[in-house]
Amino acid sequence: MPPLTAFADVWLGAGGLALGSFAGVLADRLPQGRSVVLGRSECAGCGRGLGVLDLVPVLGYLVRRGRCFSCGIAIPRRYPLIELGCGACMVVSALALGPWPGGLVGVALVAGVATALVALGRAHKKRGRLATAPPDSVENRD
Repeated sequence: MPPLTAFADVWLGAGGLALGSFAGVLADRLPQGRSVVLGRSECAGCGRGLGVLDLVPVLGYLVRRGRCFSCGIAIPRRYPLIELGCGACMVVSALALGPWPGGLVGVALVAGVATALVALGRAHKKRGRLATAPPDSVENRD
């Protein structure tokens, strides 16, 4: 692999992690009707605004050992998993198709992941749980 291609793949992977972090923000805030632009990210337990290290995708989770720096509440594993999944979408697309078309396909995959996460978040807010079976299935009949 030429050095320039490897460099592009690393940057696309880092971009995928960042986009995954934003996908997590979308999934949390949009179903609650909160702005994704205004307001800082904060701990769900103590309300402390997250610092720069806390906001670095995956690395912040690992450095803090999956816990809030202030109150020690566990940070849900879904955040680094979403980030890693989106980063993987970018890297796999770039490795399979090359940096230019692969990066574009990766962004489309990440957008699909973000859309699915927001839809799941809205369904969870509306029902109080995620639907596990179609409405007309045998499991849901009384």
